[in-house]
Amino acid sequence: MPSLALEWNLAIKAVVCAATKALNQAVTRNMNRFPPDFMLRVIRTEKEQLVTNCDRFGPLKHSSVMPRAFTEQGVAMFTPLNVEPV
Repeated sequence: MPSLALEWNLAIKAVVCAATKALNQAVTRNMNRFPPDFMLRVIRTEKEQLVTNCDRFGPLKHSSVMPRAFTEQGVAMFTPLNVEPV
């Protein structure tokens, strides 16, 4: 299920038209808006599996930070965040 959530994360990034860094900063600034059930960190084994199975996740291969994944409700919470477009 987290791989689906990670795909949602990448999809919402495209919809919001924001750089991943800006999106992560906005989420970090507004952590109180994301209940633990709405956002999670992908664990190392899940990240490795994603990188192995999906070519588009190649840039994650050498990242030391585990990516965030959001549930559908967590994605809905992006709307009020103030994220600068790319």
